Amino acid sequence: MMPPGLIKQIEVVDAGADLPTILEKMGRTGVLGVAENGKLVGMLWMERLNTLRLSDLAQGFTARDLMTTDFPFINADTPWDLLIPFLNNYSYPAIPVIGEEGRLMGVILRRDLLRYFLGSLRPRSVGGMATPLGVYLTTGFIQAGAKSIGLFLTGMVFALFILFAIHITDGLAYLVQLYTPLPLYAIKNSPPIGSFTPLDIWYYLTGAFELGLFLLFLRVSPLSSYHGAEHKVVNTIERGEPLELEIVRRMPKEHPRCGTNLAVLLLLTFLIYQISNSVFLALIVALLSWRYLGMFVQRYITTKEPSDAYLISTIKAGKELLQKFREFPHPNPTLTQKIWNMGIIHVIAGYSLILLIYQTVLQVMR
Repeated sequence: MMPPGLIKQIEVVDAGADLPTILEKMGRTGVLGVAENGKLVGMLWMERLNTLRLSDLAQGFTARDLMTTDFPFINADTPWDLLIPFLNNYSYPAIPVIGEEGRLMGVILRRDLLRYFLGSLRPRSVGGMATPLGVYLTTGFIQAGAKSIGLFLTGMVFALFILFAIHITDGLAYLVQLYTPLPLYAIKNSPPIGSFTPLDIWYYLTGAFELGLFLLFLRVSPLSSYHGAEHKVVNTIERGEPLELEIVRRMPKEHPRCGTNLAVLLLLTFLIYQISNSVFLALIVALLSWRYLGMFVQRYITTKEPSDAYLISTIKAGKELLQKFREFPHPNPTLTQKIWNMGIIHVIAGYSLILLIYQTVLQVMR
């Protein structure tokens, strides 16, 4: 049977729709359905619109005037091998898929059908996350690589790194306070209030030291290598290159959509606001510099050049994702599904569990 995911939903306009409406609804597919009384009566191709001249715009063309009526169509249960004549005998950019009572279910784009037969159909963008169990990849609907438990463990590891950083910093601050006149431990545990004082500098320095320790733990852990491998594989997929070790090795280990960039944006905004007490200044400076600084942090801190072992593991996850995508390339996930499949909820759950255990242990010890 034909893979159901090859069917891509498109907009449908009324046969009396004017040219501005047609252009607005056409979208990236370059295909529109034309309906009358709820039934499909024609198809509109971008190629037809490309033949219009400026002098034609005053003619008041409607979808009925521009549509094609002698087009081939198939049913949803048409075997995929019967689509071969469509490629051989027609030059249309898409073939409509008709359901019950003449209802348009969507179209199969000619380019997708060619890529399907070539085995090169792939998503436009891919998200991912490094976990202790390997790399997790997703299109927002399809998932591959590390399972939910890996994402959960990532949250637990982050929480442990943060707790270690806090307690190491507390211990060092206590030693400084014990053996020098500087009350560093008291300063660290007393957030600044009111006007800025010289001692407040020490508060921010201890906070920066905690953050530095957390990043150091992240850097020396396998997560940074998996993170680098994730970016290399995602870059390979999004550039349309084959997932071969030699090619993946050459890809950059940074990615512009990495969560590191968002974290840098939030941190910059917070720090500049704390120093300047100006929301406007904080947002302007952060927005102008966050992407550059985020890529810098990725390059030198949160990602590491991965060894072949990390790359091979991540390539396997990438191939799994592509195989699933070829079987179902055009899903329509709900917003809830997209948020869930990002993996952030799993990470937060793992992080929260460690903090809950930590707080419970503290209560028992008191």
